Amino acid sequence: VFFFNDTATTEIYTEQIVGSVRCVQETDLIPSHPKFEIGDNSLLLSLPVYKELINIQNSVHGGALATIIDAATTLAVLKADIEQLRRSVSIELNLSFLGPAKLGDNLLIYADCMRLGGTIAYTQCEIYEENKHQLLCTGRHVKAMMLSLIHI
Repeated sequence: VFFFNDTATTEIYTEQIVGSVRCVQETDLIPSHPKFEIGDNSLLLSLPVYKELINIQNSVHGGALATIIDAATTLAVLKADIEQLRRSVSIELNLSFLGPAKLGDNLLIYADCMRLGGTIAYTQCEIYEENKHQLLCTGRHVKAMMLSLIHI
């Protein structure tokens, strides 16, 4: 994914952003957080909002949120498909923007693979502002499952 006009700048910022994503354990959450069921098909991530994600209105760009949902739901599919680790491609990606995230906020990203079949995976994702516990964005992602990466 290219956010900038030149590859070097894109690689620097991509590395910085990817390096800042962390998996969250249920024990990391304070009692007032929304309740998440983290299982074999779901995951919880945390990401600080960097200036490179901010648009002209001083909130996180919708395209950045779409990319986060795309990546998080793909990770949920890989987690659900751990035995085969099949490649997948997007068929459909729907988002609803419910509120803005600002510079300095922490995003809490919950992604779940609701159903994994032989050829299709259905996922959903919710993005919260971690400290205010405000739901910012929801998304549904449908993916076509390809051939296995592991040859048995």
